[in-house]
Parts: sequence; structure tokens; C-alpha cells
Amino acid sequence: MATFNTEAQQIIHTVFPIYDRIDKQIRFKENYKSEIAPLIFPTNQILPFQFRRAARENPLTVLKAVTIGTMAERDLLATIGPFCNMTNFPMEGVDYFIYNGGILLDPAFDKGRYYLEFSDGLQTWYSEVFRIKCGSVSVGDFRIINPTDKRLINDTERRIIN
Repeated sequence: MATFNTEAQQIIHTVFPIYDRIDKQIRFKENYKSEIAPLIFPTNQILPFQFRRAARENPLTVLKAVTIGTMAERDLLATIGPFCNMTNFPMEGVDYFIYNGGILLDPAFDKGRYYLEFSDGLQTWYSEVFRIKCGSVSVGDFRIINPTDKRLINDTERRIIN
């Protein structure tokens, strides 16, 4: 059985990253500027995500959204938890938690900046910060591109910066 203990093995490079420590969020980086826009989410959905851990039996016991600034918490375990599937890969010695998105949240989020917090009782993970904008936003309104891509966003002069 493979071992799962190096930090490099724990990183999955995705658009909506999940970290094993909160200080890995971009807002804690040395040259962070507050005008750098975090990920933008619709008011009533969480974008798809995935993360992994060393294989074990513990299910998720905490899945919540935390508001930046006030630290107010919104429990999402009952709403999103059933759709956050755990898949075990015993040959690799890891479990993957995968959420494909699409679940509508009611009530919708208020405008603000948030992050997700997950726990299985033994370990805690934190998502990258995301921002909720007021008004109707469709997931289809966004184009996923890599940080070095110079394409325009939706045929406007706005560009992705990382």
C-alpha cells in the first residue's frame, strides 16, 4: 500500500482549492493585495470541489461556510454533505472527497467573502476564499482558464490575474 504523507501528495491543483491549513489561503500570502478578487460564486450554489486525505473510515462531520471578518458560520453538512462523495483508493492509500456542484442553497448567501471548512473529526481542511456577489449570477457566466492564459473574459477587456 502506498503511503500518503508528503505535502506535495496532498495538493490537488483545481480552480477551487482545498488546503490542509488555513494559512495556505491566498489572503495570507506575503504580497496579497485586497483588490485581488477571490473566486466569484453565485448566491445560491457552491462550485464543484475535490480534496483528498489519507485513507480512513471517518466521514465528514463538519462542512460549513465561514464569513470573513465576522467569522459567522453557516452549516452546510445536511445540504451539501450528502452530495460530497467519499471514494476510497486503497492501492494509493487515499480517500477523495468529490462534490460535483449543482445543489441549490436556500436561503441564498448574503453578499460577502467566505471560505468552506471541512472536518472528519481528526483533520480539518479549508477552501480558498470565495466572494458572493449580489444579483443573479450563473455558473455558465464564467470561463475557467489557467493563470498564464491571456484570453479575454467573456469578450471584454477584463483578464484573469493570479
